[in-house]
Amino acid sequence: MSRAVLSLVAIFGLSSCEEKTKPEDIIRYEKQGKELEALEAEITVLRAKVAETKIDPPEVSAADLQRQLEEQEAAITKLNEDLNGLKKAEKEAKEKLEAYRSKYRLTE
Repeated sequence: MSRAVLSLVAIFGLSSCEEKTKPEDIIRYEKQGKELEALEAEITVLRAKVAETKIDPPEVSAADLQRQLEEQEAAITKLNEDLNGLKKAEKEAKEKLEAYRSKYRLTE
């Protein structure tokens, strides 16, 4: 029993030695509590707006878009190959024209 009494006296003695909370701290804590409540209310409103927003499902699936992308990339590659072939043919045609002009000079 004496241990219980001594421990109670020690607890009361230590608690009386603690620094008392300042009124500014209490005011700041209450202000932060009010701000927190306001933010929680705002979050609730925003969550309700998000829940109300209806999002239509996409019209085209991702697999279809990927397939279209691959087809377009293949078409671009083919067009680039065709362009390179045409540039080569143009160069050869110009060389033939120059050879023809040098062989058959026209005089006016």
